[in-house]
Amino acid sequence: MIGLPPEAGWFARRTVAGLVGDLRAGRSSPGELVERALAEASRLHGLNAFVTLDGAGAREAAERAGRELAAGRDRGPLHGIPVAVKDVVDTAGLRTTMGSRHYADRVPEHDAECVRRLRAAGAVIVGKTATHEFAFGPTGDRSLSGATRNPYGDGRLAGGSSSGSAAAVAAGIVPLAVGTDTGGSVRIPAACCGIVGLKPTLGAVPTGGVFPVSSSLDTVGPMARTAGDCLLLWNALTGGALRTRTSPASASAGLRRTHSTPATRGWPPRPAPCWGRCPCGTSPSRTSRGCAGPTPRSRAARSTGSTRDGWPPRRNSTTRRCWRACARPGGSPRRTLRPPASCGNGSAGR
Repeated sequence: MIGLPPEAGWFARRTVAGLVGDLRAGRSSPGELVERALAEASRLHGLNAFVTLDGAGAREAAERAGRELAAGRDRGPLHGIPVAVKDVVDTAGLRTTMGSRHYADRVPEHDAECVRRLRAAGAVIVGKTATHEFAFGPTGDRSLSGATRNPYGDGRLAGGSSSGSAAAVAAGIVPLAVGTDTGGSVRIPAACCGIVGLKPTLGAVPTGGVFPVSSSLDTVGPMARTAGDCLLLWNALTGGALRTRTSPASASAGLRRTHSTPATRGWPPRPAPCWGRCPCGTSPSRTSRGCAGPTPRSRAARSTGSTRDGWPPRRNSTTRRCWRACARPGGSPRRTLRPPASCGNGSAGR
């Protein structure tokens, strides 16, 4: 596992699961976590990970989360946890620049859908993280706010375009951050900064309120120090848990796998149809259940060397000659278990 950066922040040594345990046990409060995040952002401002910090909004949200938890209202594992959001994702009342001078003073009136889901899960948005201009670059060094530095050293790129989110998590300023990925904008900075980043299946997380780069490729993805923390953020963004083989009913919308034969939507994929020679020697069955086992028709098929679905026949040279003749222009081969002599063009002897 990669080590901590030289000036690692407080959250770099903690997991979200551990923070959740402390909050529920009363060993810490959402307000304390937010103050830690804001203090680390100020101390490590040289990384240029943040474009805008929302101290007042974060403190207000943390106070509300603390009251809810004290009253027994638990919104889930992100309740009271500080989260940073990439600066191409709309946040109501908080400047969103897309890393461009053209939008330097833009303040959205509404939250993006992914931000709305985070707030509904109790997450505390502490600020907006730097992005390559218009989320269109893999380096993270072309932005209205300037280049984002890699927490592991000046000689390394932070990657892009979700450079600020990756740097903020790697440095331990916040435990979780939201990025966007069209052609690598979550995965590249996550790899450069030594954290975990996920590009979801298209449509798994709504992109409403996110600056568009390519409608057929744009995604919103979670970023965290560990895969477990990444999963917690993913669940909040999608509103469900990952589907597994052992718990298919717990699937989240959008994480699907398509199997081409036969076409399915969902997981696990159905077995492919039983084609060719079945282990039991019977005729193949066009079903997702595989070989159907010996049947009276399949035993008759073996006697003539024909199969219901596996033409041309494998055995019986006379039947094979009949097939070849019928396959000529004008012929019409019949997939039948009757003797070759009954072929429509009378070509059994050819």
